[in-house]
Parts: sequence; C-alpha cells; structure tokens
Amino acid sequence: MFKRRLRRDGRAADRLVGFRPRKSASIATVRARGERRRGAGRILLPGSPGASPALRKTRPDLEIDVSAIAKGFAVDRIADHLDGAGIENYLVEIGGELRGRGRREDGQPWSVAVQRPVEHRVTAQLIVRLEDRAMATSGDYRNYFETDGVRYTHVLDPRTGRPIAHGLASVTVIDPSASRADAVATALLALGPQDGLRLAEAEELAALFVVHDGDGFTERRTDAFERYVSQ
Repeated sequence: MFKRRLRRDGRAADRLVGFRPRKSASIATVRARGERRRGAGRILLPGSPGASPALRKTRPDLEIDVSAIAKGFAVDRIADHLDGAGIENYLVEIGGELRGRGRREDGQPWSVAVQRPVEHRVTAQLIVRLEDRAMATSGDYRNYFETDGVRYTHVLDPRTGRPIAHGLASVTVIDPSASRADAVATALLALGPQDGLRLAEAEELAALFVVHDGDGFTERRTDAFERYVSQ
C-alpha cells in the first residue's frame, strides 16, 4: 500500500512551473500546463496492457522528473562501492542527502545537523546521529517563486498537478536507504503536515516535520525519529 501511495506523476516540475530558467508564472498557466501533462496513467510500464518491452510515453511532451530520488540514489551507489571495497566507516553526502556507516575516528557516531528551513543563512534545527543509516530532507525554502503574495514551490502535489500550498516547510526522513529516504521525504512534503504525519506514523517512518508557525517554526516528530536525536 505504501509504495502505491508514493507513486508520482511523470513530469519535469521545474519546467512546468518555471524554475529553470527561474521566472514567475501565473497560477492559471501552471494549472493549464499541469492538466495537459499530469498523470502517471500517461506512462505505460513494461508488462502493462498495450505497452512495449520498454517504458513508453503516451504524449511526446511528457517528461519524467527523477530529481526526488537522484541524489539519494547516487549516495547509495557510492556507499555500495565503499562497502564493496571493505571500508567500514564513512559518511557520504551529496546535496544534503547523506548515508553513514560505522563511526567517526574518535569512536563517536556521525553527528549531522538538520538545517533550519530559512533563507540566506545556515543554522541547525537539531542534531541527529547517523550510524548505518541515511538521511534526506525535502523543503519549500530554496526553489520557489511568489505571485500576488502567494508562495509556489518546486514540489508539486500529484493529486492536483499544482505546487503544494500548505504550511509544511520541510520534512527529514532517516532510513537505511538514501534513495528511499529521499523519495519518502518528498512524498511526505507533498502530502502536507496532517496527512504526511499520519502516513509516517502508520508506516513507522523516522520523520521530522518542520511547520511554518507565524514568524517561526514548530516541530513534529514521529516516535521512530526520536531515537536518532542527539541529546
């Protein structure tokens, strides 16, 4: 059930909304683009009725954006290579997605900061311990634009094809797999603070939700996440 709920529509979110190159787009334009190109049903998987042995698109302009898992996937591949080389202690990081094995040279667990979701400065929300675990964060505070006082982020809700519009600022997930942590963090961010937390608790995921609260933030942690927080 969980895998089905994580299915994402095939489209390039940054081009759909206008993040590359960075520019503003009216919500009407975003909606029109989304309706034309939204829907996982527009992709035929191998083995499905009418499909070829390869992945096939039903629209020439349909695009598949794998950026929600690309960094996590790369982290896992590097970690697998290090494991194969017999390296027992390491910390791999690509663009904020991490995977650690073993411990530091001083024998302590890898300590990693979860960034507070604010612009123009780097500060820690909290510190977690990573030992044979990976961590990924998805947030709304870097890639976005504002139109008529409303913020539109680069993360799209697959249920609507539109940018998310709720108070969730970031989601951090800890998991043995960086690829899975990366994908799940994005999915939970798209679901929002209530539905995302409900799913995370039901699936016993280690997840941290940072929610906009006026000029500040509030935290919501799953029980599974608590064990990794450095006291």
